[in-house]
This record gives sequence, structure tokens and C-alpha cells, in this order.
Amino acid sequence: MKRMLVMILVLVVGPSLGFAGEAGQVANDAVVALDEAGTPIVLLRYDATEFFGHHVHNAVLEWVLPTMPNDRTTEYAVYPVMAPWSVASVNAERLPKLGEDPLDMWDFTPNDYQRSGRSIIRLQVHELVRGWSTGEANYGLAIVSADFDRATVSAMLNQAKLRVWHEKLD
Repeated sequence: MKRMLVMILVLVVGPSLGFAGEAGQVANDAVVALDEAGTPIVLLRYDATEFFGHHVHNAVLEWVLPTMPNDRTTEYAVYPVMAPWSVASVNAERLPKLGEDPLDMWDFTPNDYQRSGRSIIRLQVHELVRGWSTGEANYGLAIVSADFDRATVSAMLNQAKLRVWHEKLD
């Protein structure tokens, strides 16, 4: 008696989603400043015109920082920037106002560093980017960490990528 293996392939056909953002977007404006207490604050502003009027499914800020401390837990927080700023005008006396509550926080432990060999930050910024896509003011975002070394982080600002998954609304 012969046995026949029958495979059934089910193909679901539906609307195609035009997701974008796999490569990530580099910040148009980026600067590292110190607040009055000497805490480094990284300000990043991205061009949101690509996904204006689109449905934003998700948005994540990813940043590989290989020189961050690997012998202790490092904490990062991301805040919305609430006022206009320019790279030339930012200093400790002229930092733009930040949102009161962080959008997300990321802890990087020594075990994380041992597993990956580098520090990678992934901060959820979905709600902020969704607001930009509907016309809310885009003043960018700020990453705050007491462990940032200003000179090292300044040289790596182009590594902070905003990944946005979105689809055009018809």
C-alpha cells in the first residue's frame, strides 16, 4: 500500500501593508549637552515627514554604544522634547523643556553586556512618533543617562537610529 503525503498550502490574500523603517533613520539634528547638575542629555530630532498621515504601527529608537560601562547597570530614559531647539543654541543654560515623565526606560546590566559584547539601547517611542504622524509638533526626543561620556557619545550620535513601522492610509 502506497502512502501519499498531501500538503495543503493556505494563502491568505488581503491588503498589503507598506511597512517601512527597517534600515532606520538617522537624526537630522543631534547634540549632547549637560544640564545644571552635569548630567549628559542627548537631544535628537528626526524628519517625520516620511510618515506624516500614515498609521504608525511601532517606533523604536535603537542605539549601539560599545563604550558604555560594562561593570554595572546603566540606566537610560527617553523623554519627549517640548520646545523648539537648535544645535547651536543648546547649552546648560538653554536646554529645551522636556516632558515630565519618561516615554520609556532601559536598563543594561553586566550580564547583558557579556551576552552581546556591546551596549545596545532599545527605547519605545511609538506614542511620540504616532503624534508626529498626526501633526503634533516634532521637537524631537531626549535620552538621559548619568553614564554618558559626553565626548564619546558625541562621536556616536549618527548611530542612534529611529525605526518606524508604518503604512500609508488611503
